[in-house]
Amino acid sequence: MRLLYSLFHCSAFLVGFTLSVGVLPIPNEHAASIKAKFDDYAEHYLLPEDFHNAETAPVKKPTDAEIESMQNSLLFEGDIMGVPEIEKSDILKRLRDDPLLDEDEIFRKPFHSALNLVTYPDKLWPEGQVPYMLEEGMTNDQRTAIAQAFDEYKTKTCVRFVPKTDDDFDYIYVKRNVAFGCSSYVGRAGGNQTVSLEVDKCFSKGIIAHELMHALGFFHEHSRTDRDDFVDINEDNIRPGMMRNFEKYPRKIIDSLGMPYDYESVMHYHKLAFSRNGKPTIIPKDNEADVGQRYKLSEMDSKKVNKLYQCGEYSKTSSTTTTTTTTTTTTTTEEPTTTTEVEEKPKDKKVSSTTTTTKKPTTTTTTTPKPVERSRNKKCEDLNAHCGMWEQLGHCQHSVKYMAHYCRKACNLCEVEVTTTTTTTPKPVPRNKEKENKSASSTTRGTSTATSTTPKTTTTTTSAPKEKCEDKNLFCSYWAKIGECNSESKFMKIFCKASCGKC
Repeated sequence: MRLLYSLFHCSAFLVGFTLSVGVLPIPNEHAASIKAKFDDYAEHYLLPEDFHNAETAPVKKPTDAEIESMQNSLLFEGDIMGVPEIEKSDILKRLRDDPLLDEDEIFRKPFHSALNLVTYPDKLWPEGQVPYMLEEGMTNDQRTAIAQAFDEYKTKTCVRFVPKTDDDFDYIYVKRNVAFGCSSYVGRAGGNQTVSLEVDKCFSKGIIAHELMHALGFFHEHSRTDRDDFVDINEDNIRPGMMRNFEKYPRKIIDSLGMPYDYESVMHYHKLAFSRNGKPTIIPKDNEADVGQRYKLSEMDSKKVNKLYQCGEYSKTSSTTTTTTTTTTTTTTEEPTTTTEVEEKPKDKKVSSTTTTTKKPTTTTTTTPKPVERSRNKKCEDLNAHCGMWEQLGHCQHSVKYMAHYCRKACNLCEVEVTTTTTTTPKPVPRNKEKENKSASSTTRGTSTATSTTPKTTTTTTSAPKEKCEDKNLFCSYWAKIGECNSESKFMKIFCKASCGKC
């Protein structure tokens, strides 16, 4: 990636081309390689547009039947890779009659992590940073779902999924499969570990968040040592040979982190898991509990992740602060009242006032402050773990709207106010506070028509440069002519909008 960074910023992007007499400039091998490398990194990592789409795309809530169809009977507990099959009947009997006492029986290889850090002390991701890489060819919808899952962790925990660099030996590789379900290793397995997602089944925020929570070091909620206090397992309804997916494990393997059992966990089996007859295999003892949601991290899920990764009292970096706007209330009175009207003059002139008395029914309009939220960061920082890479790839100039909000530090926009606030008032704002106070206090007892002044309707927006629909590379016309606009090249979509007719 460092090679790409240096290439992107060098002058070769606009020079080093070959001129063909009377035709378009033709890029040389070096310039073409820069485009190829950009496309390569754009394929393997998420872009600002993916996270922008994640904010607006609807989030699917899979049904129990859909979740059941994702289970892979060949994998441990339906979606956990790295655990060898147990076929001997005596081992299966021991699992049912007596919870595992020897964690090596199920985790025969030392790099397959479980939750207990005493048993598996080095299987967390250092500093909560999880390097990742995407399989190439992901569709926009698939990339959006992954971005939604990454955002779920960014919003609720201190864990960050970051682009893999050359220095990262351990990382997750998110890939697609056909008819293999959704699956992941548990914890940091070492080297390239796969998070596998079945096309048309697994690409939703909650499903991906579930598999990522496995990768962070968590088993299913029903595997807890104390699970029998909270759910009943109905063996009669479980498919033959699938009982091993319903075992509970001792604290030597699974640490509950001192957290209560969580029916709402994204890691809990749904009630029809591995059912042979469409009847429940897991029955909550709480009749009102519903288990198996795959929509979001529960509050307890977030607390568990933050505790395991020592996030402390984590609270997300807020992108909003509180300001005030106004509300208007109106009352009517029949009594004689005195009105003081204040007329604002130009800046260099004094304020004049007149007083009148009336006996007619009158209306009093007052304004009161009301807290509203506006988009403003208390401190200038990047709000996405990808900002550094995106800045190096030129997205500060070519993905202006998203970058100006989420990557202010990386884009050197810390001195730019990036807010949009609106307040409404019935009259213009006075030019200084003395006039405002005078106007507000000049209304006597029994006011008839008195309007307190508040800031006028204003809108403040970032002064970051607006995107122009133009080519950002000298060779766009040539690449467009040879058909690159019709390819999946993200370089062309970002840097060659004019030549590709995407204005």
